[in-house]
Amino acid sequence: MRADLGRVITISLGSGTHGQNIGVSLYGAGKGAGISFMRHLALECARDGVTANTLALGLMLREQSTGGEESRTVTASLVSNVPVGRLGTGDDVGYACVYLASDEASWLTGQTISLNGGSITA
Repeated sequence: MRADLGRVITISLGSGTHGQNIGVSLYGAGKGAGISFMRHLALECARDGVTANTLALGLMLREQSTGGEESRTVTASLVSNVPVGRLGTGDDVGYACVYLASDEASWLTGQTISLNGGSITA
C-alpha cells in the first residue's frame, strides 16, 4: 500500500557542506556523504510523494552544567561571528522541521538548507 506522502528530514552540520580549517575533515566527509545520500533519495522517491531534505546546522546553544568565565568568553566569541547575533536553539531547528514536514513544503526536495544565522551563505 502506497502512502503517497512522506517526509524525510535529516540533521547535518555546516562542516558537511563547507570546508573548515579546524581539524574535522573526516567528520565533514561523513556528514557530506549523508547529505549526498539525501539528494539521491529525494530523486528516487519524488514520484511517490516523498520529499527528502537536510538541515545543515551552524553554531548551536548548548546547556552546560559546568563552565566558568572561560566558557562564557568562548561562547561570546562564537556569537560575535553569527550575523543574527545569537546561537541557534532547538526551537529554531524544530520550526524548520515543522515547515519541511508540512504540505507547504511539498515542492521542496533534495535540498540542503543552511540553518546558521547567516554564518555561511550561498
